[in-house]
Amino acid sequence: MPRLLLLLPTTTYRTQAFLDAAWRLGVEMTVGSDRAHVLAEHRPTGTLALNFLDPEEAARTVVEFAREQPIDAVVGVDDDTTVLAAVISAALSLPHNSVASASAAKNKHRMRELLDREGVPVPPYALFSIDDDPVALARRVTYPCVVKPLILSASRGVIRADDEAQFVAAFRRLEAILRMPEVATRGDAAWQVLVEAFVPGREVALEGLLSKGDLQVLALFDKPDPLDGPF
Repeated sequence: MPRLLLLLPTTTYRTQAFLDAAWRLGVEMTVGSDRAHVLAEHRPTGTLALNFLDPEEAARTVVEFAREQPIDAVVGVDDDTTVLAAVISAALSLPHNSVASASAAKNKHRMRELLDREGVPVPPYALFSIDDDPVALARRVTYPCVVKPLILSASRGVIRADDEAQFVAAFRRLEAILRMPEVATRGDAAWQVLVEAFVPGREVALEGLLSKGDLQVLALFDKPDPLDGPF
């Protein structure tokens, strides 16, 4: 029976859905988590405690585990585990997204840089630190703009600002989020803020699966409400 390593951060809300799918498919599954014991109630076939903050260390742990329990695939759940899944898969010589592409997809500023370099239209953007003075920054940016974190998902901390006062308030609100212990420990990117020009208009989202370089489009859908902010 094939064995799947499912990387689940304890902050995800998708745990049971993935476990149920694995059981329906008859896949032997090991759950890798930053706090594996928390997942015991979901009754996976095995748990493995991994250091999500150090992908190389986590990969060594998995390689050692795989000597006794061979792994056929690694799946990361949520943004927190995409790079980790790539590093572990590479160490096991399993099919995977490249570490560079996974890292770029996770970091909004790096993604902007790569798109800009390849000639893909992107809004004007600038990178700042949460230690910068928001009052001084407010005099430098153009409005309307959007203040956002580099690594959080689900639009957490993404705030529109139409003037200097709103910018200062948005920056300080985001700073408070990024200084939370569960966020601040997630590397240098957790201490940085991306500010970019606000682009009005409709927003659509593409859902798809990429398999061996071939994209299978699952859905292209409109966001339900106008995303004009402030949140």
